[in-house]
Amino acid sequence: MKVNRTRRVKDMYMRGTVKVNKYIQKIDELNAYITIKEIEEVEEKNYLHINGNEICNIDKGCAVIEYTPLDENYNVRAFMNNNYEIVLYYIDMTLRNYEKDGEAYYEDLYLDFYYETPFGTGIGYYMRPDDAEELEAAYNDGIVSREECDLAWNTFTKLEEELKNKQNKFINRGIKDYVNYKIYGKV
Repeated sequence: MKVNRTRRVKDMYMRGTVKVNKYIQKIDELNAYITIKEIEEVEEKNYLHINGNEICNIDKGCAVIEYTPLDENYNVRAFMNNNYEIVLYYIDMTLRNYEKDGEAYYEDLYLDFYYETPFGTGIGYYMRPDDAEELEAAYNDGIVSREECDLAWNTFTKLEEELKNKQNKFINRGIKDYVNYKIYGKV
């Protein structure tokens, strides 16, 4: 069964938005694309449920900062509230990331990773997988191979270790690139 798993980064996670200012740049030193999505107008707010809290992540003044490394098997999405605090990182495990016509794309492997921050949890950092059942279903339906399942879980494990040791170069950037974009108009 052939299923399109390709995702265009600039279009992802904009549910309920009416007007979004999008900025895309390749960061050569990271061999990655950054996509910044500033939400200017919404039809409907979106909320995340983190540690018993309801946190708004899609509303006027919020932003999504996304890193698509071209030499890794994941895509990092940071949800920033309108107080300039990252409340959650959502990381997609990917088969591959690539560029086309000056934009970033990835091929989804279904398994995702939540990395919740103290601004979202109210107490500290918290990590957990998401959509493991989707990966299993995709394998059972012949959409992904055993090797692709293993790649997704191995990438997840690698990320988990990097985050425990505070060694992920994209998450460690925090809002630095967003601040540079706001001040200088580029990252």
